Amino acid sequence: MSQDVGALADRYNDYENDDAAMEAEAAIVAALGDKLYEDESFPAAGGSLYKNPHAPPRGALPPDAVEWNRINELEIVGCENPSTFIDGVTAGDVIQGALGNCWFISAMSVLATRSDLLKNVIVSDKNRSKGIYTVKISKAGKWRYMHIDDRMPCNRSGKINFAHSRDPNETWVMVLEKAYAKLHGSYESLISGYIDFGLRDLTGAATMKLKFKDKKVKKMLANGKLWDQLKEWKAEGSLMGCSMATEKGGGQEHDMGMGILSGHAYGILRLEEVEAAATDEVDEFKGKMVQVRNPWGQSEWNGDWSDKDVMWDDYPSIFEQLQPDGFKSDGTFWIEWTDFKEQYNQMFVGLDFGDDWVGQRYRGKWSPGSDVSGCGGMPKYPTFPTNPQYSFSVTEQTKAIFIVSQKDNRWQGGDAKYKTAVGFVCMKLDGDRKRCPKFNSRKMAGMSRTFVPARTVAGQLNLSPGRYAVVPTTFKPGTVEEEFVLELYSNKAMKCDLEGDDLPDLDDIEKEAIKDDEDDELDDDYFEEEEEHEPENEEEGRELTFLSEQVGDLAEKIRTLAAEVTGLEQKVVQMEGN
Repeated sequence: MSQDVGALADRYNDYENDDAAMEAEAAIVAALGDKLYEDESFPAAGGSLYKNPHAPPRGALPPDAVEWNRINELEIVGCENPSTFIDGVTAGDVIQGALGNCWFISAMSVLATRSDLLKNVIVSDKNRSKGIYTVKISKAGKWRYMHIDDRMPCNRSGKINFAHSRDPNETWVMVLEKAYAKLHGSYESLISGYIDFGLRDLTGAATMKLKFKDKKVKKMLANGKLWDQLKEWKAEGSLMGCSMATEKGGGQEHDMGMGILSGHAYGILRLEEVEAAATDEVDEFKGKMVQVRNPWGQSEWNGDWSDKDVMWDDYPSIFEQLQPDGFKSDGTFWIEWTDFKEQYNQMFVGLDFGDDWVGQRYRGKWSPGSDVSGCGGMPKYPTFPTNPQYSFSVTEQTKAIFIVSQKDNRWQGGDAKYKTAVGFVCMKLDGDRKRCPKFNSRKMAGMSRTFVPARTVAGQLNLSPGRYAVVPTTFKPGTVEEEFVLELYSNKAMKCDLEGDDLPDLDDIEKEAIKDDEDDELDDDYFEEEEEHEPENEEEGRELTFLSEQVGDLAEKIRTLAAEVTGLEQKVVQMEGN
């Protein structure tokens, strides 16, 4: 299966642009007549809820206990005046439901800090009175459009079962989650994942995972440059998340003792530097502060600078700067950077690039035995030059972002785990050369953060004027053909030598020998292969918790009905007595 095609291609459309998608929506509505839209490709049935509707996840509602209630027919409890967006959007809008998809909820929560990006994915709600919304999600470097109906999974009490907004009348959260579930087959298919993949799908942005144990990241933590880089990215509008990832076999998420859950995804909302002068009671304070949000809307950090901690009373000027509207029990909290580094061990960044950036996308293959599109492995292998190489030139100082993507297993089916570690290396070229015939560390302009068995690996480079070749590669030489997608983005004009996907034959490329004294000088462990951490898994029993709440709702209904019956019986007795 091509990387451009999802396993459920009948559930989305590759429209040319938003206008084409809205024209298609208008045609659907015109054909409805007096009826409301019903999405036949993602019906109100058990197969849309679970991979196997006859065997739902432990504690989940059985399909016949789920009611598919319409938003715009006012069938959902509390949703009496529905609107896609109400009074703007904030990260606090997003509340996780019974589904174990905190990674995606966190991605939506972070997305809500950029209303322009959020409203970009909700393509159309103008026909919501006819029960239809149009949403787009980025996959394999392209926007995929979906028309969904407004029937949402609810319990027997009429309460929404999965993700929703804090204001029950605001609907964008449940609409976006349903579209994402449709694209991947079912709501259950969204259980367990990574924030960075969610951010990439929601924005099309390049995403990076920064692991604090990584040698390069550890160095940046020590010298303070990571904070400076994060501040720069945040100022540019980049989106961020974090987690305390568990190692393989580390189990489900759990409280580590200070309110932070391991194996749980959080969104990062703000990065601030604060200071306050000394007083008779307290010393001077200077610190770096991170505002974090738990997608549950509860369960917060309980250390220094937690909600209503004494530090806020000691330093009222910092309170006015960071929390002028006071505290809410909404899962959002502040934590000092020094504590943050102890409570979390990785961050996710969705790098934002403006509309003025230019881009190029290639589809390629690592083919064993090929001289121009081989599986040569990383630079320490002598077969490195046989990897696919994509040459380009820039004429001024340029900021560039490169992305290498493998098959999207959640979207395209296949094993949940990735086995092949991938990355890229960018090499400086001499003269008009179009390929790098041999690795030379002096010619390396940059690389991906590392090589990792993941869906996507990205990196940001600052390039001086000149010619370059970006080399997507597996960590080890491969023996099986594998596909990849390479995306190149830059803030200045980038002239790519290759117009299509086909690489030229090696015979057409000038080759020169490199002197032996130009060999690389890098340490043997400079190029590292990482193991991917376990995805953010929900604590066991989350579905049971919601099931218990639903039982409570039903019990309350039964009590109410019993009271009404008793009242009617008393009236009957009175009437008979008269």
